[in-house]
Amino acid sequence: MDLCRFRPAALLLTGAVLATGAAATGFPGSAGASSPAATPAPPSDLLSKLISEVTDPAESPAEPAPERIRRPATGPLPLGRPDLRERRRTEQLAPGVTLTVIHRGQGKVKKGRIASTRTGPWLVNVLTIDPEQADGRLVTTYGRSMATLDRTTALARRANALAGVNGSFFSLHGDRRYAGLPVGLTIRDGRVLSKPSGTSQEVTLALDSDANALRIGRFAWTGEVRSRSGGGSLTLSRVNSPPTVPNGCALATAAAKPRCAGSGQLAE
Repeated sequence: MDLCRFRPAALLLTGAVLATGAAATGFPGSAGASSPAATPAPPSDLLSKLISEVTDPAESPAEPAPERIRRPATGPLPLGRPDLRERRRTEQLAPGVTLTVIHRGQGKVKKGRIASTRTGPWLVNVLTIDPEQADGRLVTTYGRSMATLDRTTALARRANALAGVNGSFFSLHGDRRYAGLPVGLTIRDGRVLSKPSGTSQEVTLALDSDANALRIGRFAWTGEVRSRSGGGSLTLSRVNSPPTVPNGCALATAAAKPRCAGSGQLAE
């Protein structure tokens, strides 16, 4: 049984793709090139790298204590005023899998009112998985189609998953025909489904459930399409994106075909 079911996007990777600059193909049957991924380091080394990448090295321990990683904090959440009320409910979903629901801050907020960062309220769901006791695996899914939107509850239900979390962002201003396309790097089963956004704000959570390895960082991507007969190649600029007319190309009309300023440019 799957322990978790994720919606893929910039926050999630699977497979041996932890090395910066990894490239892979899009969908089965498409042509592409991939560079070999680096051999994953042991989990303890990866966790040490994780901490060193997101914090000041001078403040980070050389290697985190395993007990502190596996045991969730039991103190109050550092949200809002320290004197806010907080209540918790803990439920064991399966051996080694515990769900903790935390309510913190003031009670209900009227519709249309923005909650205060001083008083809340906050509702936090924490899923704790003990890898030594839990019998399951972490997987990714995008539902029936990458182009359409779907609720996390529906994705988890169809996958018969024990728990699920939304690990993706999608464009609110893009083509409605492709409303569900993720924004940022998305990799599933070793295949690149969408490229990194290229912004400095994008940070990717790389998760290899087979190797029990985890890393957070910024990743680069390159790819190309190769001809099986002629040997020529074209550089890929995007993956699984809606067709667009490149800059310098005129829109097609009934009387004329699209014209492009540069050689090798394509227009849909």
